[in-house]
Amino acid sequence: MRSNVVDYYRALAVTLVSVYHIHMGLGRGARDLSYGLDLYAPLGNGWVGVGIFFIISGYCMGMSTARNLTNGVTFSKSCRYLFNRFLRIAPAYYFSIFVWFVLINYFSITNKPTGIFDIVTHMLFIHNLHPDTIYTINGVYWSIGVEMQFYVLLPVIIAIATSLNKRLMLLGLCIVSTVLTYTSDLSLAYKIGLANYLSLFVFGWMLYECRFSVYSFISKGKLGLICLVAAILMMFYKGNGYSNSEKIYEMIISMLFGLSMIYFSLKNQSGNNTLVKKTTALVGRASFSIYLYNYIFYAINPVKYNLFSGLIMLLVVIVFGIFMYYFVEVKTEKFRKLVFSR
Repeated sequence: MRSNVVDYYRALAVTLVSVYHIHMGLGRGARDLSYGLDLYAPLGNGWVGVGIFFIISGYCMGMSTARNLTNGVTFSKSCRYLFNRFLRIAPAYYFSIFVWFVLINYFSITNKPTGIFDIVTHMLFIHNLHPDTIYTINGVYWSIGVEMQFYVLLPVIIAIATSLNKRLMLLGLCIVSTVLTYTSDLSLAYKIGLANYLSLFVFGWMLYECRFSVYSFISKGKLGLICLVAAILMMFYKGNGYSNSEKIYEMIISMLFGLSMIYFSLKNQSGNNTLVKKTTALVGRASFSIYLYNYIFYAINPVKYNLFSGLIMLLVVIVFGIFMYYFVEVKTEKFRKLVFSR
């Protein structure tokens, strides 16, 4: 069952990533608020949206595997589950590769390698494993590879982590792996690979598996709301510059957003489904397509970069992504559901 709250958090994540990419070309303005805080810091820290996406993905995979991998993990069930995930991601993703190939080679919207090796590695979801292909075609595609690799690994995780103690031990090992990988001398391709982000996927998966217990705990004293406020305040931390891409910072802020998502998704809420909520939910549903075409703002060449031009570019990214959601993703989703209904 689709949750509007989860879609709201998807909308938050894709908006953060989008404003970060746009902000990189806006001169990175600043307005110091003292104590390392800055009014424009949420723009420069928007990269944490990827971490929020990964937690949401782990949560949703907990929901998916609860349906598809019931009564134990078997080879046939795992294959069915992986084929389901492939049909969910690949069609819209492959179509976007074709679109970016055309935009780059025939409209010169940006300068990215689009050779046969780049295309093949991207189609096999292994492009993020090599420094030469991790950022080719489209700079955001690296995370698609990481996500698909998590999908492949998840049945193994479910088969091994069968109790709360084992899950907590697994999460602890993943956090250690994240820190060790990020602080190592490995290339960037490995520093932002599955070993680095598995902790967020596993945390999201555990949030679903233990959602009622987690909600029972964070609903006391409105800890869920406190988590959300703390995460928002952390977004305003600038530090010594817009280079706080540190794993501890990313893990904490992403996990706080994840906990607040559980709080609001299980909390009984009343009120009208306003236009703002409907629009936010739509952005959340279309977040995958918005993410795939995140750099479409390159098509706009404003005379001067400022906050207004940045808002225009953000609007273009969201509107174009929603268009591609209806044009491609909705149709491919109907096909996937038709395949599995049979």
